[in-house]
Amino acid sequence: MEDKLYHHREIDFDCFALEDFPIPKLLLMVTPAYFDVVDVRNAYMEDNIGKVDKEVAWNEWNALHALYHRTILHGCLEEVKVLDGQPGLVDMVFAANQSLPWINRKGEKVVVLSRMRNANRQSEVPFFKSFYHSLGYVILPWPESILLEGNGDIIAHPGKRLLWAGYGHRSSFEAAALLPELLETPVVPLHLISEKFYHLDTCFMPLDEQTVLLCPSAFDDNSLQAISSVFKEVIFIPESEAETTFALNGLVLQDASGVKHVVIQKGAIETVSALRKKKSVVHEVETGEFMKSGGSVFCMKMMLY
Repeated sequence: MEDKLYHHREIDFDCFALEDFPIPKLLLMVTPAYFDVVDVRNAYMEDNIGKVDKEVAWNEWNALHALYHRTILHGCLEEVKVLDGQPGLVDMVFAANQSLPWINRKGEKVVVLSRMRNANRQSEVPFFKSFYHSLGYVILPWPESILLEGNGDIIAHPGKRLLWAGYGHRSSFEAAALLPELLETPVVPLHLISEKFYHLDTCFMPLDEQTVLLCPSAFDDNSLQAISSVFKEVIFIPESEAETTFALNGLVLQDASGVKHVVIQKGAIETVSALRKKKSVVHEVETGEFMKSGGSVFCMKMMLY
């Protein structure tokens, strides 16, 4: 496959034709020391300004952090790293958005730093830049004029060299078009059309190389066609569940024996049922305070190589 942007009509491959790619085993979290809802930037923040219970938020974060440490025993992760939240950066806890780490064809660890739509969130990025420097990543150039919100909109195909690039709300189509050459990987753009699903990670959850769970109302028809062309199995999750429980904002990990472990917000009945039918181990957690700001499990981490 060429390292280019593949539109739906150009897709002449499926999941079995994709090149193998490492599954990341390092996980980064950011503490919720300054987490709050202070304005409205998505549909979930409405009526939640000033309503975050800081003690409950810390309890939820600590429980999630402890769960990740337990998964190390199963071989899901090798290490959990933590950055401290910073004063005034109320959304820094959502560590999926500030960067996009990858491995180029030379085997080098590289990262694109996000250009975020909200100015206050852009102020989070320098702290991640310093962190990646400390890990030896090569920081790639990115135009200031092109919006990109990291792993929130750019999601890797499990275990394969392919990126799915959401655009339309927080990241631009131009961002998707730049990624193939910069990251040396094929990219499939997906147009997000519902304000309820402003990032790709709110409506699209690949389970394994053949299977993806998604909310169909989040995408235009061409995007749905592209997804169904590559994945062997597409499992539709109702909009009501994806919206109210952030069911598709779960994190899929793989243990040493190849079993999938999915960390997901409590209450996603149909999603949990679908995951268990696929023989996944489901870990239900509570992220209610963070959902007030429009994020859940997937938003609250970054997977690293």
